[in-house]
Amino acid sequence: MIYDLKTSAEVNALQGHHNLANFLSFSIDGKFLVAVDLEENMFFVWKFVTGILSFIGGGNDGAPAILPPKRKEGFDNERNVGIVEIEVCNDRVVLGY
Repeated sequence: MIYDLKTSAEVNALQGHHNLANFLSFSIDGKFLVAVDLEENMFFVWKFVTGILSFIGGGNDGAPAILPPKRKEGFDNERNVGIVEIEVCNDRVVLGY
């Protein structure tokens, strides 16, 4: 869930992630969020709309907008690495180290 810290209201419900995220990273411009799941060796990318359009997609009853991931991809973790460094360049380029 993404919350508005001023009102404590739920703004977005992020869909697609089944386990707890091991790592989260926002892009510098705040438009993208990446979550890494080391159990499934998957990363998920969500894109956020900001400004007056940010509430499009939410229910009429004030329910949060449900956001499916923009991208969902597996990655190779043969060495069973427990730490991942993420760099979000845009919705098509996510670098993991």
